[in-house]
Amino acid sequence: DNEYQLFHGGQVFNNAVDNGTFDGLLIYPQTTSGTFGVSQFDNVAELLNIMAANVKVDLNRISVNGLSEGGYGSWEFTIRHPELVASASPMSGMSTNYLSSVDNLKFTPIWLFQGGLDNAPAPYTSSLMVTAEQNAGGNFKYTLYPTLGHGTWDAAWAEPDFVPFINRANILTPWP
Repeated sequence: DNEYQLFHGGQVFNNAVDNGTFDGLLIYPQTTSGTFGVSQFDNVAELLNIMAANVKVDLNRISVNGLSEGGYGSWEFTIRHPELVASASPMSGMSTNYLSSVDNLKFTPIWLFQGGLDNAPAPYTSSLMVTAEQNAGGNFKYTLYPTLGHGTWDAAWAEPDFVPFINRANILTPWP
């Protein structure tokens, strides 16, 4: 409906723009099918390329962030289009399916947020990725909120380093 997606986080980023800490453009992709798949992720990538040519979007500084199902989408887009993702911040979205992509993800700064009381995904699932990324030497940050369930996003967006993490992201400054 082009409004509801702003319910979570819209004001956070609006405030960051207003106070001069974030100078970016937000895209909130939606689908009528209820889930995203390969074609939707490819459409978003095509949109980014069009925007780079027409409105000067910097393709070296694309950051993906999503909550819940959008957290899974953050992973999926990063895995599908790593050439476009300078950083990822999935919230309450993690699957063991992503473990097979660790070697491709380890160079991308990722900050994963997890509720300690969440059952979908369970903290154990996220801890598997933390271990895999650490073992691979990945550029990975993990925040576990022990007293939160699934709704980690407000706490994540309130992290003092959240917007600076996005602002630092640049594909041209690779993780060694």
